[in-house]
Amino acid sequence: MLIKQIKHNSKEYQEAVDLRNTILRQLLGLILDEKDLQEEKSDIHIAFFENNIIIGTLILTPKDKNIVRIRQVAVANDYQGKGIGSKLVKFAEKFAIDHKFSKIILSSRNTALNFYKKNGYQTLGEEYVGKTIKVPHFEMIKYIA
Repeated sequence: MLIKQIKHNSKEYQEAVDLRNTILRQLLGLILDEKDLQEEKSDIHIAFFENNIIIGTLILTPKDKNIVRIRQVAVANDYQGKGIGSKLVKFAEKFAIDHKFSKIILSSRNTALNFYKKNGYQTLGEEYVGKTIKVPHFEMIKYIA
């Protein structure tokens, strides 16, 4: 087991994109396109490896000097419910603290709401339907500093 930052446009990044497409996009009839991927250039990409294979990933997007957003959290189907997502989130939180962020925000699908609550995140406001992903979400926050 290894969790580490990976580089945009690397072979590992492409594996993470493939996982995100499989877990987060395909069931909705969507796929990450070249424009989406170019917009991720300055993001922080984190991957969870088992036997050199990416089984989980997430993105951190700095919003300002205090706030970072967790996005695109995906864990391979065979590994869901085994604590991989929580380990990824904890790694991301430590990374954020080490880089002087004080808040983490995210948009959670209803299906992941309890997962984030168990990891200390609180909802902000009412449920909404996203512009790109047409499924219900909640905005969430966690103060880390």
